[in-house]
Amino acid sequence: MTHLREHIARSLEITTSELNVELPINKMGLDSLMVVELRNLLTAELEVNIPMAKFLDGVSVVGLTKFVSEQLFEVNSISNLSVAPTTTFSKKSKIRGKL
Repeated sequence: MTHLREHIARSLEITTSELNVELPINKMGLDSLMVVELRNLLTAELEVNIPMAKFLDGVSVVGLTKFVSEQLFEVNSISNLSVAPTTTFSKKSKIRGKL
């Protein structure tokens, strides 16, 4: 959450201690251009897709942190899946194995 707080506070030109993490981001004084820039920055840095609707629907810093964490967990879970190699055998190789 610290990373998100820092970026949002910087966009608002306030300190992180002044940032109310429960307040909807769209009620904090960010205009649409600032929201687009923030979204693009976070999407690029964190490599997750944050829909604009998240910001427009009134997500808080806490809610955004939860959303991003879930996305990162999902990506990490998928990338950590191991797929067992498959082997195909021809009829000849099956027969050779029995000889």
